[in-house]
Amino acid sequence: MEQGEPHVICDEDEPRDQHSNGAGTPQPHFMLVPSLSCPASCSYCFGPHNGPVMTADTMDATLNFIARIADETRLRKPKVTFHGGEPLMAGHAIIRQALDGLDSRFGRGRCDVALQSNLWLLDDEFCDLFREHRVEIGTSLDGPREITDSQRGDGYYDRTMRGIRLARAHGLDVGCIATFTPPNAPRWRQVFDFFLAERLNFSIHPSVPPLGMASPFALAPARYGELLRDVLGHYVVHRREIAVSSLDQICQAFSCGEGKVCTFRDCLGMFLAIDPNGDIFACQRFCGRPEYRLGRLADRPSFAELMASTVAHPHSQCRRAVACRGDALGRNPGRAGPICARACPAAWRPAHAVPPAASARPCEGLARAADLRSPRRPCRPDGPDRKPLPARQQLRPGTEPLRRTQRRKLRLLRRRTWRKSSRRRWRF
Repeated sequence: MEQGEPHVICDEDEPRDQHSNGAGTPQPHFMLVPSLSCPASCSYCFGPHNGPVMTADTMDATLNFIARIADETRLRKPKVTFHGGEPLMAGHAIIRQALDGLDSRFGRGRCDVALQSNLWLLDDEFCDLFREHRVEIGTSLDGPREITDSQRGDGYYDRTMRGIRLARAHGLDVGCIATFTPPNAPRWRQVFDFFLAERLNFSIHPSVPPLGMASPFALAPARYGELLRDVLGHYVVHRREIAVSSLDQICQAFSCGEGKVCTFRDCLGMFLAIDPNGDIFACQRFCGRPEYRLGRLADRPSFAELMASTVAHPHSQCRRAVACRGDALGRNPGRAGPICARACPAAWRPAHAVPPAASARPCEGLARAADLRSPRRPCRPDGPDRKPLPARQQLRPGTEPLRRTQRRKLRLLRRRTWRKSSRRRWRF
């Protein structure tokens, strides 16, 4: 999922896995894709630009499906995100039908709803609707005008910023996704300072290639790791002024042992995406591609039947599955099946280099892939006289402790202004 949610750091009163119930059954986050069309022309986009819009009948069937799966998996408060394509191209009537339908099935305020949109079509009617239903809004912006328009097309920056200002005028908060490519990754400080000046929280996303295709805009994993490491030091200085959810999640991995978003854990079962054709997928990235379909709304599949689909387990024999954990799906479907964890060995070379004990924890593996520890200077002397680390600094067997300066960065990152919500969750 691209749109960021409240970043829970650690809550001892709740199960470690917040995507499963007490019996261990996954509890999915629903991705509702009402339109596969999009008016933008981002150079690195992996999704379609043209496609159908969901009909009222399909939307009703989708809402019934969400209610049924929520009951099967004992979801206390379902999470639904409108995604695309561009979801606002479905129009006011379809979006209102979805929001009113969720209220009628679960009760007002009993469903967490979010939207990921470029905001070009946002107007006063949409703003009033989203404020009424407390919809969280996310958009995509790669930094200042020069950088954004060079990657997403002329005029993208102005149209998206207009939507952000309109949403703020209606009392709606907006978060951003910043996509980094080889050309703009070296300019990360300029991007960070832009979001800081605009008071826009953002997440760091590397550009990934379309399914089964190469792309000159794809950011290499090693460069992505360097980017995370570079931004972390700058983020620590400004941690009270802005939130960078990607770095918060890495910090959480060291605090709690596992992240809470799809790119930091085994994501199968975390999401169910429904496209305008009534097809069900494990990720919105697959929408519109029947070969990746888990099932169809017309067949009324149960959650167990969807998870038992042969499409869902093609990489079970892959020796790298323990390190990849189902992330970045379908890079090389010819070698590892339709849903695969970055099947190309080169794609996750940094993660595969992590000792097996660390690889079993996806977040820890990703953090080390980001080179949060320095390979050039050991943090403690080797040899027979080496004293054991204090228990609070020890990691799992087979891993090395963080360098002192890196431990300090993570410790400072955890000390951001914390507040305690009514549900007894600690949040940034």
